[in-house]
Amino acid sequence: MNDDERFERVLTELGRLLLAMGDLAQHVVLIGGQVPSLLARQRRGRGPMQVRTQTGVTVTRPFSLESDLLFDVANSGFLADRLPEVLRAQ
Repeated sequence: MNDDERFERVLTELGRLLLAMGDLAQHVVLIGGQVPSLLARQRRGRGPMQVRTQTGVTVTRPFSLESDLLFDVANSGFLADRLPEVLRAQ
């Protein structure tokens, strides 16, 4: 499996998780390593992404496997009770 195929697999898994969340997905934000990967892909198509830190370190990778979802519990009301159930099912 090449890097593009791995990245597609990660995106597919994220998509399935968000679909499984149903109404909960409106309270989820993708954060972490997938964000710069997706932005780089949107700007340049396929190919490596490059992130430069404030300390001057540059990291070049074809994609990131780091997927983090931020869930807004405070504003999701009773839907938040469903989150553990959905995550266990995945």
